[in-house]
Amino acid sequence: MTNSPKVTKNQEISTTTENKTVIKKPRYRSPNYPIYGLEEAITLAEKVYKEYEMQPIPIDMAGKLWGFKEKSGHILQVVATLNSYGLTVTHDSLDKRKIQISAQGEHIIRKAPNYTELIKKSALEPKIFKTIWEKSKGIIPKPDLLDRDLEWGEDFNFKIKNQRTRQTIIKNYSDTIKFAKLLLGGKIDVSESGGDDMPFDNSLEGKQKLDSLGAKSLPQDFFVLESKLIGSLKIRYPMTEQKVKVIQDFINAESTESGIEPKK
Repeated sequence: MTNSPKVTKNQEISTTTENKTVIKKPRYRSPNYPIYGLEEAITLAEKVYKEYEMQPIPIDMAGKLWGFKEKSGHILQVVATLNSYGLTVTHDSLDKRKIQISAQGEHIIRKAPNYTELIKKSALEPKIFKTIWEKSKGIIPKPDLLDRDLEWGEDFNFKIKNQRTRQTIIKNYSDTIKFAKLLLGGKIDVSESGGDDMPFDNSLEGKQKLDSLGAKSLPQDFFVLESKLIGSLKIRYPMTEQKVKVIQDFINAESTESGIEPKK
């Protein structure tokens, strides 16, 4: 009796059959993903809530509200998307599958007092978005870097070979993270690009604050701290003492404005 080899997830193993070694490569399954960003998903959920509030309805009725034909396969994808964000739940009955606005979805649609917290929670409920968020350590990776990782599975336990699927995931992830305001200033990953071509806070208020400090020459991955927020700023590449001094002066100015005494 031979002992079967122990296998860890996604590990390559070899077996011997009639003096031939067969390499079994790990099997990767493409994950489920939202076909819309969170903001658009909320709009679709609002259409259901407006007509039926929290009553369970057949999914084909929901499909009509969204403008789809009764037998459209797109309806199931939309339902799965809303479910993934926690906006809806589905019920399997004897006759028809039904969709219902969830308690979380109702609170978001009606903008409950904890709306902001619920939006952030919903943004990371899709498993693939949570995985990207955790692997990228709470930033939005550059699209080309994330596309490469999704295709080759370097940082994930799955691979996505279809380019259109990858692009959809990347766009919806970025849109959702920004909509939920999970980042200060929409921070973008510059760890491999150097940051020279990356956008920063282009709002009028942001420009006025930077200009008032003579900070036009700041590296473009610099982001504007919002008042009454405490955070840390990590510089990912060498900087001149002059640029560091400008950043320090800016943070001190923000701290004074918000009533927070800056650390020395």
